[in-house]
Parts: sequence; structure tokens; C-alpha cells
Amino acid sequence: MTRIEAVPPTPVVKPPRRFHLPVPRFSLGRLIKLGIVVFLVWVLVLIAKTGLWQIPFISQFAYHRPSPIHIASPTTATATLTERLANITNHEVDIPDSELTTLASAGVSTLHLGVTEINVAAISGDELEFSFAIPQRHNALVRITLQPVRSADNHLTFNVSRTRIGEVTVPSWVIGEPTRLLLLSQLTPLLRSLPALRDVRTTDFALVLL
Repeated sequence: MTRIEAVPPTPVVKPPRRFHLPVPRFSLGRLIKLGIVVFLVWVLVLIAKTGLWQIPFISQFAYHRPSPIHIASPTTATATLTERLANITNHEVDIPDSELTTLASAGVSTLHLGVTEINVAAISGDELEFSFAIPQRHNALVRITLQPVRSADNHLTFNVSRTRIGEVTVPSWVIGEPTRLLLLSQLTPLLRSLPALRDVRTTDFALVLL
């Protein structure tokens, strides 16, 4: 008799399981909606970084209140400054930023602007930083960078190089230009007795007129 041996069954090879990630299908409409959401979040972050408004959750991570370059303590030395300008002999006048702060504070008080923490800080590099806080808006800090220059008629003037509300840079005409005019209006009457300026510069803590 012919012996019939059992043939083992051929093992069935199962294909590997394929994992399909749930990748959403982006249509043009969904892309537009996503763009709108991203834009709105960016706007909210920008608003929060000004410090003018508190945006729930976002302000906690997006806003960190800045500080002035340094604090110039206001003084009552305006009369001393006037006398110094009247008796100038070497054609050089150093105006400490503490006196600039006093003058700026006097100008703000006459206009009743309702701002506090007024500070004018001079730093080397021909720059002044005029800063103040807005109490009605969570004490948001405004910082205006001014560059003192000699005008065409040899008088002192200022250029606004940067205006920031909180951590956001804004167009200078919004706040920077009025602030520039305010400081200039306080200084101009005091400087009328000076001869024509040859140069103007800043050092740490002082504005220097030559």
C-alpha cells in the first residue's frame, strides 16, 4: 500500500496592520477659518503685550511689564537751572535728567493728563527715554525714545525714534510726537538766553548743550 503522509497546512501570512493617522482634509474653507483663528490669537497676544488690557490666560504668559532704562529722581532744581543758564561762561550746559524729569512732570501736571511715574532718562548714545504709566490702564508703561538734535536755526529740538506701549512698538504720531512737543515746550523758554547751539549730545544721566 502507498503510504500517504499528512502535509502540514501552509501557514497564512497576515499582512502587517497599517495605522492610519486621522489626517484632516483641508479644504479652502477650512484653511481660511484656520487663518482667521491664527490672526485673532495674534491680535489678542499683541493687545495683551501692550498692558492696556488684561486678556484672560493670554496676558499671564504674553505680558511682562517693562522698566525704564533707569530712574531719574525728580528734583526742585529748576531755579538753579535757570540761574545756571543765565550765568553761562564756558558755553556748555549740563542738564541732569533729574531736572528734565522735573520739567516734564510740571508740563504734564498743567495738562491734567492723568499719568504717573513720569521719568526722563538720559543715556550715552544721544538718546533720552521719556516714560510714564497710565493708571487707568493697569499702569501700562509707555516709553518714547527721543534723540536731541540741533535744528536748522541752531536751537534744540528732538526727533522721535521709537514709541512703545508696554512691549509693542506703535507709530510715533500716536504718543511720541505730543510727548516730544511737551518736553520741548518746557525747555524752550529756559534756553532762549543761550547763544546758538554748536552741538548737543547726551551722557549717562545728563543732556549736554554746547
